[in-house]
Amino acid sequence: MASRRGSRVAASRSVALGVSFAIVAAVALGGGWLAYRSGELNRFICSGDCGPAYVVPPAGVVSASAKPMPQLANPTTSAVSAAAVRAAVAPLLGAGGLGENVGFASFDLGSGLPLWAANDTPLVPASTTKVLTMFTALSVIAPRTRFATTVRASAGKVTLVGGGDPYLLVAPPKKSPYPARADLGTLAAKTAQALKAASTTKVALSYDDSLFTGPAASPAWRSSYVPSNIVSPVSALWVDEGRVNGNIRAKAPAAHAAEVFAAAL
Repeated sequence: MASRRGSRVAASRSVALGVSFAIVAAVALGGGWLAYRSGELNRFICSGDCGPAYVVPPAGVVSASAKPMPQLANPTTSAVSAAAVRAAVAPLLGAGGLGENVGFASFDLGSGLPLWAANDTPLVPASTTKVLTMFTALSVIAPRTRFATTVRASAGKVTLVGGGDPYLLVAPPKKSPYPARADLGTLAAKTAQALKAASTTKVALSYDDSLFTGPAASPAWRSSYVPSNIVSPVSALWVDEGRVNGNIRAKAPAAHAAEVFAAAL
């Protein structure tokens, strides 16, 4: 009986130690995440200096010299109260979620005069750069443009042609809050129907991802981004955003998309 009691005590201690370890691990992970979000871990995870000031701006988007804001002839006063802008915005700039590098500038759109600014040190924006990217894209591409993934067939050969669709899926989702998106399963079914109608039972398959030119990885990215599964190489032909089996990223997205298409076909 003594040995059994001893086993029960040891087991209880093991459970207690296991629970304690789980609590400590959870606290450590939570603290680590908060430290990461606040930038406290930058000096450990960055190979060099961190922060917006050290982000390389995308080539071709940032002009060599900023154009002055158009102004009315000799404006002297503004219809907007600078004090009112400051009172409305200043309390919000100290929010912890904004991080350490926060800048704000406001102008009167009527006169072009500056109203109020906080931290006028030039900063390179992070995810808000997407707004500039979208504006640039819509400046050169019609808003209703569609990026179609197509198939060319001739002389017993089928070529899957990437049209730059970033949302191409392996198969249609069973339920999604988003608008319907193209998928390789549907494209393969339509291709099979066309081949059967032409009495074609055997084809050679290839793919064409030549729509995009330039490097598949941005020169401004760290060399470890692609091999470390952080980003997918940019391609005019990929499926599920270049991912394989969930979050594993394909090293050759176009070839992977062709394999998915072949299996579906």
